[in-house]
Amino acid sequence: MAFLAQFKHCLITRALVRRAWLAALSSLLLLGGILAGAQEFVAPEQTVKAAFLYNFAKFVEWPTNSFAASNSDLVIGVLGKDPFGQTLDETVAGRRVDGHPVVIARYRQIGEATNCHVLFLASSEKKNLPRILAELKTRAVLTVSDIEDFAAAGGLIQLVKRGERIQFKINAEAAGRSQLKFSSKLLRLSIPDGV
Repeated sequence: MAFLAQFKHCLITRALVRRAWLAALSSLLLLGGILAGAQEFVAPEQTVKAAFLYNFAKFVEWPTNSFAASNSDLVIGVLGKDPFGQTLDETVAGRRVDGHPVVIARYRQIGEATNCHVLFLASSEKKNLPRILAELKTRAVLTVSDIEDFAAAGGLIQLVKRGERIQFKINAEAAGRSQLKFSSKLLRLSIPDGV
């Protein structure tokens, strides 16, 4: 009888240990799922910037001669050392803007960016900024960068990090001189001059 009681106690102990392990494992899996879900909501900086590039294209109108046909590609280019990796490609994959398929191009020199509609100037191009902006001045290209004082230097849209947020500043004077038509919605969302 003592043997039976001891055997029963052993089975109960094993069952309790197994339940404790299952509960701990379930808790870890649940916590992992919660953390993974939370990470999905905190977008990395380059992902946010890539989304901005695509969305800027939706709120800017190019002259009709900027496209060979109504279904020609809208080219988002990156000039210099690409900070996006595949993030930009993944952001625009399969997307269109006003019937134009969006494609990504990468350039080492400004002379290569002949068919570009939106051009992101990487921080590696800071020293070449005056020459690049001068060359693009007469072309219908939406210039965007996160280089400090980019808008003040004549660029059209500067991405600005404020705390944990990415915002943008539009150079209203340069925008007015450009061949591009900016949506009033985009202009309203921009950081005001002097801020």
